[in-house]
Amino acid sequence: MDGGSNSWDRKTCATYGLVGEDFRLRDSKPAPAPKAGDESQWPQTPPAVQSHRAHFGPDGFFKVEKSLEQRSGDFSLELMAAYLERSHWDSKIFYLFEPELKLRLPPAGHNVQTGWSDILERIWRRYRPIGDAEDLAFHLGSLAGSMLHWRQAAAFFKASLRYCGEHSATHYNAGIAKLAARPSR
Repeated sequence: MDGGSNSWDRKTCATYGLVGEDFRLRDSKPAPAPKAGDESQWPQTPPAVQSHRAHFGPDGFFKVEKSLEQRSGDFSLELMAAYLERSHWDSKIFYLFEPELKLRLPPAGHNVQTGWSDILERIWRRYRPIGDAEDLAFHLGSLAGSMLHWRQAAAFFKASLRYCGEHSATHYNAGIAKLAARPSR
């Protein structure tokens, strides 16, 4: 739904369907996702969405973040992507999911990895390096490398060196990514 519109769009259906999946996993009850253009089946949802958009503030998201810390291992890749999108690609949420992503993304299919490659870029574009304790670019580069997305990994490692300074592990990983990104002869 966009603002005052009463019709469902595919993105809203997908997002709320994934959140429904989370509740289904929690309660072990079926929670079917609404179909695009069919809000008559779910009359309580449009007002709930509007209320959520109007009243969901930083404290609400803090509570969600705390619950994610406890349950992130139960989430599908799609649900993790939905939470990241809802958080506006917040690096803190990425860090909560990173251990699971390291396990699940390398064996995932090409289309899934391509989608996550785009998500990594969105997280980086949204981030502002202001002297954080964590080196987000290094973490993103490591994850890109685990999916064999070597050019992307090399770019993240270069950003790590730029924003977080010289570090032997970063140079090592940047070298591997640059070598692997070279076309075969």
